[in-house]
Amino acid sequence: MRYSQICIMLILLTLFPLTLRGAQSEDFSNTIQLFREAETTAPFFATAYGYAVFPTIGQGAVGLGGAY
Repeated sequence: MRYSQICIMLILLTLFPLTLRGAQSEDFSNTIQLFREAETTAPFFATAYGYAVFPTIGQGAVGLGGAY
């Protein structure tokens, strides 16, 4: 039991750096403009210190769950 836990931890620690990517500078100006013009989200953009736009959201699981 202990051996399998160590193996799983080593695999996860080895694969984790592969999921990290640097910040990308893509053009999301249309998305940002859409949220600034919407009446429900415009007040948040007027008072926010900053915001983030995520290009995609994905998730999956095979035994263990994961999301991106």
